[in-house]
Amino acid sequence: MQGTLKPSWATAGGETGLSDVMNNGWHPQIIGTANGETDKLAGRTARLFLGGLSNFEITFLKAGEKPE
Repeated sequence: MQGTLKPSWATAGGETGLSDVMNNGWHPQIIGTANGETDKLAGRTARLFLGGLSNFEITFLKAGEKPE
């Protein structure tokens, strides 16, 4: 699995590779929050669960799109 996890944009320098997250026994899950969204279908913004807890939202960007 490739990518990075940024717990907060305020701490963007403290990136953790997703492989490190997996090695710590956490199982990342993404759950959609809008009506009709599930763990199999999520829209632009969803909840990110690590180890069964969600302290973060994740926002998906299109290729070339810049974060707000």
